[in-house]
Amino acid sequence: MAHRDHVLRWVVLIQVPQFNHLMLSHLSVSHFVLVDELEIDFADGMSVVTGETGAGKSIILNALSMALGDRADQSLIAPQRERAEIHAVFDINPDSAAFLWLSERELEHEVAILRRVINRDGRSRAFINGSPSTASDMKELGELLMDIHSQHEHQSLARKASHLQLLDAFGGLQDDVDATLDAYNAWSNTSKKLDSLVKRNQETDAHRQLLSYQLEELQEANVTEGEQASLEQEQRRLANAQSITQHLTDIDSLLDDPDRGAMHHIEIAIRHLSDPHLSEAKEAKELLDNAAIQVAEALVELNRYRDAVNIDPQRLSEVETRLSRLYELARKHRIEPDALSKLVTSIHSELAQINNDEDNIASLTKLCIEQEAVLLDLAQVLSRRRATAAIALENRVGEILAQLNMESARMEVTQLQSDAVRETGIDDLEFLIATNPNQTPGSLRRIASGGELSRISLAIQLAIAETSGQHQTLVFDEVDVGIGGATADILGGLLRTLGRYQQILCVTHLPQVAAQGHHHLVVEKMGGRRKQRTAITTLNETKRIDELARMLAGQDLTVESRAHAEAMIGAVVEKNSNKYKSV
Repeated sequence: MAHRDHVLRWVVLIQVPQFNHLMLSHLSVSHFVLVDELEIDFADGMSVVTGETGAGKSIILNALSMALGDRADQSLIAPQRERAEIHAVFDINPDSAAFLWLSERELEHEVAILRRVINRDGRSRAFINGSPSTASDMKELGELLMDIHSQHEHQSLARKASHLQLLDAFGGLQDDVDATLDAYNAWSNTSKKLDSLVKRNQETDAHRQLLSYQLEELQEANVTEGEQASLEQEQRRLANAQSITQHLTDIDSLLDDPDRGAMHHIEIAIRHLSDPHLSEAKEAKELLDNAAIQVAEALVELNRYRDAVNIDPQRLSEVETRLSRLYELARKHRIEPDALSKLVTSIHSELAQINNDEDNIASLTKLCIEQEAVLLDLAQVLSRRRATAAIALENRVGEILAQLNMESARMEVTQLQSDAVRETGIDDLEFLIATNPNQTPGSLRRIASGGELSRISLAIQLAIAETSGQHQTLVFDEVDVGIGGATADILGGLLRTLGRYQQILCVTHLPQVAAQGHHHLVVEKMGGRRKQRTAITTLNETKRIDELARMLAGQDLTVESRAHAEAMIGAVVEKNSNKYKSV
């Protein structure tokens, strides 16, 4: 037992390195497959998941896949239940792409809480930080949070589109990538403005000609503001001149006829009121005096008005012809006649804008050429640096694959340059793999088996982690298929090393790999045949030794198998203690 005490003492002293990276912190599952209720807290570093064959180790991966936006599968709902529910909680830091994704959608972003509800009728609901979401949005965010390396669609390495990002991360080329993207956006925005302006200018050629014709026509008509109202008033006066003159003559007779006019009778009335006997009617006499004065003034105004009224058929014809022209122009432009002068001003302004567009096209064309030259220069510099990084990545991945008993495997980075510059530059890039000496390298999905692909993924991720600050949580399943012995021990060590940079979840059946974990979870089936349930437990050190002993020797634990398990943990602790103490 002295050796065991030594092992446990080292385990207490050695702490998992802390990092401020994105990580899965909690998983909650209810009524999912054989799980009634499950709550798991996760920590930094490397967590291994073990259990007997058929115990349900895939439940964690299936639950995470649902939380990350996979297509809902009602067959995963526990028997006799109407729905299953999964919550996955991720701690994120402000430097991560996930933080930016949440911020752009105005969602709380100190954590990312993904909730998925799957109903028996096939419908499902998705929530991100409590807000209803679509499965596609959840999938988009999920790819920023976690990368699952298995025979699973979440595996980023099988997606050619991810290879460029991985190489840039390995080469530390983010500043060059950002500079190229900024230059592309500047050029693209200018190009779009130019295209829009050219298109508009082409479409307005005919419109320009129409406006010029309209302006010439209106200027020739010499329309002035208020002209229509003045002409209409004059037209009414000329058209009714004879009638107006007759009315004025009749009024003059009524007021100023020497025998019968109003003026004559008012003057007689005033003379009568001048009699001394009618002195009490003084006020009436004053009123009639005033009336006489006003009638006289009215006669003066009426005579002036009559003198101004001319019976002039020629002028009437001119006025009516001019009004007809104004009405014709108004109908043609579908406006009121009094708006014709404003139309002239409007056409002047529109023609000036069209002419200004031509000047803008010239300046934007010049700017677009300058920005494209800058963009191409940055893209070419980035491409050369990618070529250098690709060689380094090929060499480093080859070294790691050799350690993983894949000495014959080699990775090649194909890099083709396109004529057109994109947001990512001019490179069309793909990782190719050959697993046999005489094999022509091909796409990872086509050439590599599930276990090989996971080990290749591990090699690439480890190479990148050594030179960059990648933040995704990585899940490895079937990574140890087809290996054992010393290679398994090396694989476990590489996973543990990768766990110093980012959170690692590894489902394994090899004790050499399991012994390397910073944390150990075991999956077990509980209950009898009729009602079996899956339980997942985080092991303490004693239970962990028992689990490793079971993996080494089967269900019948022996002193030898437990001693072997203790020795494996002790070897891992001693091997890594100096590294961790220096962190």
